[in-house]
Amino acid sequence: PKYPVDTDYAALHHTVNQTVQYVDEAGNEVFAPVTDQVNFDRTGVIDEVTGEVTYTDWQAENDDKVFDAKPTPVKDGYYADQASVPAQTVTADSADQTATVVYHQLGSLVPDVPGVDPVPYPNDPTDPTKPGEPIIPDVPGYTPVDPSGKPVTPGDGYPVDPTKPGDDTPLHYEANEQHATVNYVDATTSQTIKVDQ
Repeated sequence: PKYPVDTDYAALHHTVNQTVQYVDEAGNEVFAPVTDQVNFDRTGVIDEVTGEVTYTDWQAENDDKVFDAKPTPVKDGYYADQASVPAQTVTADSADQTATVVYHQLGSLVPDVPGVDPVPYPNDPTDPTKPGEPIIPDVPGYTPVDPSGKPVTPGDGYPVDPTKPGDDTPLHYEANEQHATVNYVDATTSQTIKVDQ
């Protein structure tokens, strides 16, 4: 028998595709795209007299009409503009979907002592949109202090604003007081007479 053209594969099967792209600010690929798809099928019944085709409703394969959520991978030295691409329900009438995750460079902890390099923020391993805590550098002769003037400990993590992961954070260091010791020595006996500090 000769079947109408609207009963071919394309008329009875439909796929909705999703592509998630991972790029930097310049549009360069950071990670390979992740793809997903939802397949729909329906049946066509042909009227043997008129040749007219009547379709059943579209049914999702395995009754799965959802693009699963796509967690955003962590990129060292960068933060992402979204923690995941959310789950999305589609229909057979839905257009193909494209989502783009953009990565930006993390900021740094910037000591205000000449010659001391900035400390880039580490990544938060549990949230690609936030920075971790950079380690406070030890600068001999100086004590680091927080914005309130309270001393902080070199080697500890320094909390930065999680809502501004790309902004640098200044860290003030105060010079330690210099203590001089003066020894007075008897020139004859070489014994110390007095010590001034």
